[in-house]
Amino acid sequence: LRLAALNLPSTGDMRGVRGADFRCFREARAAGLQGTFRAFLTSRVQNLDSIVRYQDRNLPVVNIKGEVLFNTWREIFSGSGAYFSHKPRIFSFDGKDVLNNPL
Repeated sequence: LRLAALNLPSTGDMRGVRGADFRCFREARAAGLQGTFRAFLTSRVQNLDSIVRYQDRNLPVVNIKGEVLFNTWREIFSGSGAYFSHKPRIFSFDGKDVLNNPL
């Protein structure tokens, strides 16, 4: 499971979860990434933990460079605060380290 940030900040008006999912899809394809990318968002009709299929919830969560962020998807929601074991690096689809690089 790969975690990536959008290339630019958003005002929040993304036309709902589907609009945010579509933006993830477009940016992933523009970056040459294959697979399904979904927005890390919740709504009245979607719980955050449900965006990953049940059979994939024991897979590790990695950034787009393959560095492990969480040992499993379930670990994020275990109630222990989802602490990182090391300083995380989260990259945007265009490869910027969003936690350390200014826009």
